[in-house]
Order: sequence, then C-alpha cells, then structure tokens
Amino acid sequence: MVIQRIQTLYLLLVAVLSAVTAFVTVGTLSPLGDAMPVAVTPLGASAQVGDAAYWWPAAILIAAAAVAVWAILSFKRLARQTALGVTLIIMLVCYYAMQILVLVSLSEASGATCRINWPLCLPLVAIVLAIMAIRAIKHDRKLLKDANSMRLRD
Repeated sequence: MVIQRIQTLYLLLVAVLSAVTAFVTVGTLSPLGDAMPVAVTPLGASAQVGDAAYWWPAAILIAAAAVAVWAILSFKRLARQTALGVTLIIMLVCYYAMQILVLVSLSEASGATCRINWPLCLPLVAIVLAIMAIRAIKHDRKLLKDANSMRLRD
C-alpha cells in the first residue's frame, strides 16, 4: 500500500483553485462612453455581449477539479495518478487558451477594452502545483521500487 504524502495536498489545492476560478471574475470589459463595465467570468459575461454563450472555460475548470479529486482517490495506482496529473496540466493549458479566446472575442463583439483581473493567474498556480504533485508521485514510485528491490534481496 502506498502512503499518501504531499501530492495529496498539492492535488487538493489544484482542485480548489480550479473550482474557485470557475466562479470568479477573470476580466472586465470597459465599453467606450458612459456604459457600465461588464464582468467576465469563465461562465460568461455578466451582461449579454453578442449572441454566443461562453461556458466552455468553466466546464474545463470543473472537469479539472474532478480530475484532481480522481487523482487523489487513485493513490494506490501511481501510474494512473501520474497520468491524471499530466491530464490536469493539459486541461488547465486548454483553459487558458479558451479563456483568452473568449476575452478577445467578447472584446471585439462589444467594441470594449478588456482588462484582465488577478484571478486569471490561479490556474497558473494550479499548473505549478500539478507539476509539483507529479514530481512527488515519481518520488514515491522510486521509493516503492527501491523497497521492492530490497525486499527481493532478503
């Protein structure tokens, strides 16, 4: 049996950061003139801008949080846990691509200037934590391999 170590904490923080980012304001559209600014979340804009629905970034973040929880619960299978960590990184990079695409398209559709808010960096922190979790998982795999080789020698 594998003893869960620091990677559980890293993956838990990835799940929390991904879930929180899905519901916070990541940008603001400031229209020209006297119009009120429009808050942009991964779920879309606070006011109707154009005719498209932009919920894909939030779906990617919620799926990333679910994958992080799955990785935590897969502690007995280190290879699966590593693969899920890599999947997390890919999903969060896809989130960034999708969110920037949404911000640019909303900005162009409304003719407003886009201002990025600090919560947009939370998935970047989650990516770093996922990398740290993968390194910790690889360290555990090495420890298990060494323990198994010592057990076979005795």
